[in-house]
Amino acid sequence: MDAPPALAAAAVETLLKPDLPALTRSYGDWLDGVVALRTRPTGDRRVVGALSSTVLDALTALDVAPSSAAITIADTDVFHLTRNVKTSPGRAISFEDVRRLPELLDAPEAVLRDREDGSLLYI
Repeated sequence: MDAPPALAAAAVETLLKPDLPALTRSYGDWLDGVVALRTRPTGDRRVVGALSSTVLDALTALDVAPSSAAITIADTDVFHLTRNVKTSPGRAISFEDVRRLPELLDAPEAVLRDREDGSLLYI
């Protein structure tokens, strides 16, 4: 059974932060494998971070209850982000930033909520 998002966020802040370098390395190894194979995506997912208790509190104030505190990325997302058209200068996130997702999600300048679809935007 999954932990409630608030409990999971507290656990992540306690357990994941000290091990961020290990998470970043593990994710990087997985990312290299996904990009190197360039085969048909399987839907394989990796955790790249978690919603902080601050973000969860803000969502609760908006009466939004996420089903999980985990932030994940699928190999299908990696394929989409690393297409040639997406990696052209000025078009989207750089491959180096895709590689650094755990670090970037851990220390955003801001987290905004899209008014149209409700997704979270990490700045």
